[in-house]
Amino acid sequence: MGFNYRKSKNIGKGFRINMTQNGPGLSFGKKGIRVTVNKKGVRGSVGIPGSGMSYSKQKSFPRKYRARRITVILSWILLAIVAVYWIITEFL
Repeated sequence: MGFNYRKSKNIGKGFRINMTQNGPGLSFGKKGIRVTVNKKGVRGSVGIPGSGMSYSKQKSFPRKYRARRITVILSWILLAIVAVYWIITEFL
């Protein structure tokens, strides 16, 4: 068994930035259902809150596109979230 590292920060309604030993990721959803995007691909999780039972499925990005493509996708998603968050906090 090796060492693991995971840190997450909520950035708004249902959105979370995750930092692990494998790199950054972005997830959104609420209790019971969540979608996560990281450098490896997209993962969907569905579970029954409080029961410990869940189902998770991952769709991996093609290996040749991972590094460059994921960086671009995550940066655009993060930029959009920050813009929406700024607009909401500025005008409400």
